[in-house]
Amino acid sequence: MKHRLLFSLTAGLLISLTGFRDTHEHTPAKSSVRAAHHCRLPADDYGELKVIFADRYRSRNWESLYGMFEEAGARVYFSDRTDFDVNDYDALVLGGGYDIDPSLYGEENRGSEDIDKEEDILQLKAAEKFAEAGKPVLGICRGAQLINVYFGGTLNQDISGHKGTERTIRVREDSLFSRVLTEGEKVVCWHHQSVKQPGDDLVVTMYDGDDLTVEGFEHAYLPVYGIQWHPEASSCGEKIIRTFLEEVSKRKKQETVRAGERK
Repeated sequence: MKHRLLFSLTAGLLISLTGFRDTHEHTPAKSSVRAAHHCRLPADDYGELKVIFADRYRSRNWESLYGMFEEAGARVYFSDRTDFDVNDYDALVLGGGYDIDPSLYGEENRGSEDIDKEEDILQLKAAEKFAEAGKPVLGICRGAQLINVYFGGTLNQDISGHKGTERTIRVREDSLFSRVLTEGEKVVCWHHQSVKQPGDDLVVTMYDGDDLTVEGFEHAYLPVYGIQWHPEASSCGEKIIRTFLEEVSKRKKQETVRAGERK
């Protein structure tokens, strides 16, 4: 696809310019990581699910998010390199972080801050691996924006009223997360950028009830989901993680059945 070709060419240039190299092996999450959230749900039996986070800052950022997956029973791994085997994992999660380089979606810098090109390339490559394999991907905050850029979308580079605030969202009824989110759900946001033009085949499923900012989307036919707000800081967060893991589990079982039929 055109946007993926553009990404591949741009990625090669950025890697060359920054001297980025894959130097660290992916490692299991530490068992001491725990979530900091408001409600607690019983852990589900997701122990056979392997979820990988593509993240160069695993020791610094989003420990509560990692912990939510662990507390649900999933096995969590991290990778700060791009040569991992997608077949070793059941789902990819892209968390929050710095702003994405605007050149990746064909724009000049008009308010983007603290750009980290190495993280951009790491996560774009990881998204490419999982999308091409048809495996589940969940992007949160920056991760959602990254997915949008991967599929050819663009971003509003600087908006107001969404950083460190609680917002009310509206949810599309036929979307994956509509089964656990109520109309007028209140969520915690921490972003100054947002989806402007949705990427190819991305369907907006959540939006701000006041200013219509895109707060969530899903792919029309791939198991790819983006959430602009922060589940790890919102009262409904554990339900989001459990719903995603249920989808991952369902798809893994379906693939196991298909693999058996092909033998």
